[in-house]
Amino acid sequence: YDLTTIPLESRCPECGEPVAASLGPDARPCTPWQRREVGRLTAWRQSWVQAARDPVRFGRTLRLTTPGVDHRRFLAIHLPLVFLIGAASPSMTFWAVEGRSPIPDEIEFILIGGPIFGTACTAGVLVVSLLSAVAVVIEYHFRDRRNLLAGAVQVVSYLVVYLVAWQVFGAVTGICAVSMGQAEWFRGFATDSRMGPELLAFFLWFIPNLACGIGYWTLVRRAVSGTR
Repeated sequence: YDLTTIPLESRCPECGEPVAASLGPDARPCTPWQRREVGRLTAWRQSWVQAARDPVRFGRTLRLTTPGVDHRRFLAIHLPLVFLIGAASPSMTFWAVEGRSPIPDEIEFILIGGPIFGTACTAGVLVVSLLSAVAVVIEYHFRDRRNLLAGAVQVVSYLVVYLVAWQVFGAVTGICAVSMGQAEWFRGFATDSRMGPELLAFFLWFIPNLACGIGYWTLVRRAVSGTR
């Protein structure tokens, strides 16, 4: 029975048990980041590790009636890191392709392209997080007639560390793919395999990153299912 809109001091209309037994603070102790009983850094580590290692159990700890704003702050503190990684990617790609630093000859490439790409990456993380939460909420709404938006938003907020790691992985594999696409040995291998070097390099980047995306979606779905 859906108790998420019923006050904690009330009783379940179906079984008569106190709502607090299912949704009270003792039933849903919230995340280590919200409690911060072990220090901020340890609470940060424990929160995202629990979300990634055991998403169902993690979802069961989330408070749905009074979630607060701590999960939003958890997401927000990672956005500057996302921006910096994105801003550094164009210069690293230039170095991988040209074999030299873009400074000072191509300094405008760094000053303009870096912030633009960093902003795009930051917006991308927010869009992926929110769309994932909305997609899972829509799925459970039509399947179980449940509104799990409060839990889904918390889940994607704590899984932002996964997105940061995915961003780093995507940048590294992308730079490697671009670099290999320019190498003579790789172009010869791609010709022998009847695939163009650009297409083969793209697939070498796309396939592992697709696996990362599937892994992220699986974590979100499992964690949100635990919030029920």
